[in-house]
Amino acid sequence: MTPEEIDKLLAQAANQCLSPGADRAAKTRAQSAILTDLHPIRPLAPSWVFTLLSVALFALLASATTTALGLHEIRVLSLSQRALIFPALLVAAWLAAAACAREMRPA
Repeated sequence: MTPEEIDKLLAQAANQCLSPGADRAAKTRAQSAILTDLHPIRPLAPSWVFTLLSVALFALLASATTTALGLHEIRVLSLSQRALIFPALLVAAWLAAAACAREMRPA
């Protein structure tokens, strides 16, 4: 939403809440009650930051798990099989992290 759309929305809400015959003091009180509670917020980081952090967390957990349990099956795989499996796994992790990062952001 643009700031103009927000202003228009707030004006419509104020007109609906306050009767057309309400005095100026009531409108001023309502406006000051809203405006005193408003304060700037820190914007969210870009989606790519959350995606990168999620993929890093995935890699960290995968590494910790394979270290703890042992990765004995990798010796059975040929070099071409490894070259297909691990990049595909990384792409799938990146896509899942990007989808989660998009869902976390409002609007």
